[in-house]
Amino acid sequence: MRIVFKFGDGLKSWTVESIKSKYRRIGVDLNILRTCYPCELVAAMNPCPCGYYGDPTHNCTCSEFSIQRYQKRISGPLLDRIDIQINVPRVDYEKLSANTVGESSASIRERVEAARERQRIRFKENPNVTCNSEMGPAEIRQYCRLDAEGEKLVKGLMTHYNISARAYHRLLKLARTIADLDASPDIRTPHMAEAIQYRPRNKG
Repeated sequence: MRIVFKFGDGLKSWTVESIKSKYRRIGVDLNILRTCYPCELVAAMNPCPCGYYGDPTHNCTCSEFSIQRYQKRISGPLLDRIDIQINVPRVDYEKLSANTVGESSASIRERVEAARERQRIRFKENPNVTCNSEMGPAEIRQYCRLDAEGEKLVKGLMTHYNISARAYHRLLKLARTIADLDASPDIRTPHMAEAIQYRPRNKG
């Protein structure tokens, strides 16, 4: 069983504590929930109050200050707990109507199952860890080693954005998963670069 927490554009008004309080009110024991079931958080929000910041066809009517205030309303600790953060731009008509076919769902499923099998083999001697997302600091040190170029990328990210230890560890685990999907025994620079792209920084 997998539990998915879904939030719409109201993400901007949520913090870690408010989410915990919401589920305590309906009688959910979060300690049991985390222990027994894999959990996911799926959320979305507009880039600004009017929704058009960065849109190529509509002008944003928000002031610089209102955009910054809007984006800063999201709790930092909550953002730290979201592994993949992406901007979703408007899809052009040409792309919607194109006849090109992307990777099939069956092919993606096959790659995901192969990656999960690599993780099962990796952690078969560890009863407390079954997949990359469950790794602790010790497992991260053992299985998420970077090459010199990857270390340089992460060091630059931490120096420029002052990311937290939690975000750093999540970044490494994400890079390890990307490498698994690529059938790579090592985390290479492109894997680390892709993981970094999934942690954008908000304006201001």
